[in-house]
Amino acid sequence: MLSRLTALLLVMVVSGCAFAPEERKTSIPPPGGGDWLIQPSLGTGVVLSRASVVDDKLCVVGGFTSLGGPSARVQVFDGETWSVSDLKLKTARAGHAQALLDDGRLLVAGGQSGSAVRPRGLDSVEILDLRLGRVISGATLPEPMLTPTAHRLIDGRVAVIGHETMAILDPTGERVTRVISLRERRRDHASVVLGDEVVVLGGYVDSVEVINTTTGISRLLSVRLPMRLDDHRAVAMADGRVWVLGGQSTKTGDTTPETWFIDTQLSRITEGPVLNVEDGIADACLLRAGERAWLLGGESQVSGRDTELAAAHGLDLVRGVIHPMPDMPTVHDDASAALWLDQVWVAGGVDYLEIMGRRVPRAHDRVSSTTIVE
Repeated sequence: MLSRLTALLLVMVVSGCAFAPEERKTSIPPPGGGDWLIQPSLGTGVVLSRASVVDDKLCVVGGFTSLGGPSARVQVFDGETWSVSDLKLKTARAGHAQALLDDGRLLVAGGQSGSAVRPRGLDSVEILDLRLGRVISGATLPEPMLTPTAHRLIDGRVAVIGHETMAILDPTGERVTRVISLRERRRDHASVVLGDEVVVLGGYVDSVEVINTTTGISRLLSVRLPMRLDDHRAVAMADGRVWVLGGQSTKTGDTTPETWFIDTQLSRITEGPVLNVEDGIADACLLRAGERAWLLGGESQVSGRDTELAAAHGLDLVRGVIHPMPDMPTVHDDASAALWLDQVWVAGGVDYLEIMGRRVPRAHDRVSSTTIVE
């Protein structure tokens, strides 16, 4: 992933000019039919942005642009057009984590600043208040976290996980109330909430760690993932197991189509159904609504060569079944996604242009959506 982002900086050198924005599109059925729609494009293409619904508006925050640096922009969609909010992050960032606070404000934590060539981890937290039109500084994380995950807990606190620690913030996001050391250093990991516990999986390692957010006690499970894994996704099943989906072998860089179920109580792992992409999936978006979830886009990588994906998978969290879905109308690798107005929305990501015989990645601005079928 970092090599592709590094190459974004080469775009200006190779082409001698910035990319022209793509033509804005209205909502039309994608070529070949299907229930996906091509939505109006973002104002600025971004990679490793994050999407959330704030005050009934779809917001895409930060991300790397095609110039190779991170953005401080908050792009807001009102159902017809994208606009750049007057609000800006205090620190431009990409690959950060987001969580909605109980009061409706948006917490933005950690991520990468600097450039795609030399990303710098961030320990800062910002809180966006669209209603009042302001951004304030929140807590300071105990260490910089390049690719954290974050969860709002059942009591309103927020857990931010990355590198060597889990930081638990109070419900305002303005104060760290507890720091819990991870058993292993992790990056590009996955995590899920099970009651008052957070399960942290992989992240350049093959271990699974369960952290009790009340007692602060962390324990490694005796079971391990089949390989050292990164850029995978995970979701809680209805029965309390954790479903691990795809990812990238840390050793070889190749992606896997395999999935696994992990029972944290019995410390047991079993094979799940295989994803419908033969060469595997990493860097996908994952969304959940009740007992259903969606795995969207991402990339396949074999022997160092990336293929960006438009694949979409529907996940039955009761039976552990993968339902086929039509492909999205465009690729969405390292994109952002959110559930809004009973629809699945996916925004931006990486694609490639041929420039002077070279395949150069860029941050694209395309947006896809599909209606959730009841």
